[in-house]
Amino acid sequence: MERLSSLDLTDTLNRMLENNSSLLSDATTTALMKIFEGGRFVEGAYRPLRNDKIKHALRLTDGED
Repeated sequence: MERLSSLDLTDTLNRMLENNSSLLSDATTTALMKIFEGGRFVEGAYRPLRNDKIKHALRLTDGED
């Protein structure tokens, strides 16, 4: 899980999605916004995925780090 929430991976995903928003379907980008609150263009500006939101969504415990 740590690799999935690494800052390098988040930055790479953001660059890819910002440069080519057609990589993902509308349903997938809607899901990203719902789960991670980012990864989509909102009102003409890219709203980036945030590493803390990814870590929070991927945690497998009840709030224990």
